[in-house]
Amino acid sequence: MLSYERKDDVPGEIEKISSFYKKDLRKEIERLGLEWEVVFFENPKLSTCECSSHPEEKKHFVSIDKYTMREYKGRRGHLLHELCHLHLAEKIDACFSCLILQEGQEFTEQDLETMFICWIPIDIWVDKIKNWFFPEETKADYYRTKSEIDEVFEKNPRAFSNAQLQIALALFLTESYIFGKSTRMKKKIKSLPRSIQKRIREIKKILIKMYDDEMTVKNLQFYIRKFMGIWGVKNKNFCFEWSKEKKCHLAIWR
Repeated sequence: MLSYERKDDVPGEIEKISSFYKKDLRKEIERLGLEWEVVFFENPKLSTCECSSHPEEKKHFVSIDKYTMREYKGRRGHLLHELCHLHLAEKIDACFSCLILQEGQEFTEQDLETMFICWIPIDIWVDKIKNWFFPEETKADYYRTKSEIDEVFEKNPRAFSNAQLQIALALFLTESYIFGKSTRMKKKIKSLPRSIQKRIREIKKILIKMYDDEMTVKNLQFYIRKFMGIWGVKNKNFCFEWSKEKKCHLAIWR
């Protein structure tokens, strides 16, 4: 995600909701070694879970989307994914939880969408952490993702013209390769337009290298620029700069 709606106060009902998730995920939070406070709240306007970290306050915020609100048990893995973002945020930098934009910059909708799309592949590192700490949950989520992708191929293969779905498919294929699992999707992928097949191959190639690379802010910046290149964006203007006030790196795109 690019930015995050701050919740400086956690009144009544939100506090109850947050307490429920904290209690249910207590063991996982402890296993990940999270030391900062984690505040959960529900946001039915969202279609996916989000998180952000604020080192100046030593606090994390996790927002639960409408689908996870309806089917928490089946989508609990999505919250574990967000907690792994927070693990990296505490261990490395808050920019591993979300892209925190430096104030005062002016962005077009296209700029914001591009940065968001090119930041998504950080999930290859997040899922690596998730597999270390929660291998059984990672395995279950892998097969759940496979079913969801199969369903898209079956019902609406044209949806893969969407950049986010292309990255999701490339992430899945990369993890299949890394974990040595058969996807049985060759024919389905070959049915996609050649331009999309080519882009998915390019993304997968970078993700495989990224998976084995060191998780640092410098490398994150390097790979975001790589993905911007795939989408034909002038990527040299993007970088991370340290903020003494925020105590983390902010995303800059001049």
